[in-house]
Amino acid sequence: MNRRIYLTSFYFFITMYLSQNLIFSQIYRFTGDPQIVLEKGSYKQVYNTGTYFYYNRQWQLAIEFFSRCSDLTRKKTKHYSPLIWSHIYNGDYTSAIPFLSKLTNRKEKQLVRLLLKEV
Repeated sequence: MNRRIYLTSFYFFITMYLSQNLIFSQIYRFTGDPQIVLEKGSYKQVYNTGTYFYYNRQWQLAIEFFSRCSDLTRKKTKHYSPLIWSHIYNGDYTSAIPFLSKLTNRKEKQLVRLLLKEV
């Protein structure tokens, strides 16, 4: 009887653990040469590569790619938020200030202003 309860609970926890890792986690994978993407990539490719480095906490590389996004387009603004946060996480607060006006989310803009004011 105890063995049946043990096995049932074991399989239950294994199933829950595997389903949690497969369903709820998001893993960014990058294949290819980032230098080629930086030089010849489109906006979407450069943005996705910058997002990969952002979520892997490689702030300097993320800054390079998101800055390249600024050079590639003037219409899209979704790369400014991770660019600003990459500057902040990197400790370069003064470089984040020029991009502050380009944020579209008002609450995020207030949060960044408050953070930069405190620093």
